[in-house]
Amino acid sequence: MMDLKTYGYTEIEAIPHGLLPGRVTELQRERFTVMTKRGEITAVLKGTFYHSAETRVDYPCVGDFVLLHYNESGNSLIVSRKLYRCGGTVPSMPFCRLQPSIRAGLFRSCCAC
Repeated sequence: MMDLKTYGYTEIEAIPHGLLPGRVTELQRERFTVMTKRGEITAVLKGTFYHSAETRVDYPCVGDFVLLHYNESGNSLIVSRKLYRCGGTVPSMPFCRLQPSIRAGLFRSCCAC
């Protein structure tokens, strides 16, 4: 079992039943690599993302926390972007998006918040 706190995760609200939180560590075309408590998994966006997104900012990218339906035998589905990007806020809680250094396995802050 992986501890998501290593990747900067702090649970600020209850996770809906059946969903798994994770952090996007890589994006290649439509495939996401996501670190979860079950380890590294491959995921794709649920179709509603393509219909409801208004701009590119609405899509998850590297460093974002997401909620997904875990699929043991194939691609998992990303159903929600859990937190906003740098400059945005989680209700009553500003935060800074972290930038990954995949090879070093470290995350560093992108701004001085």
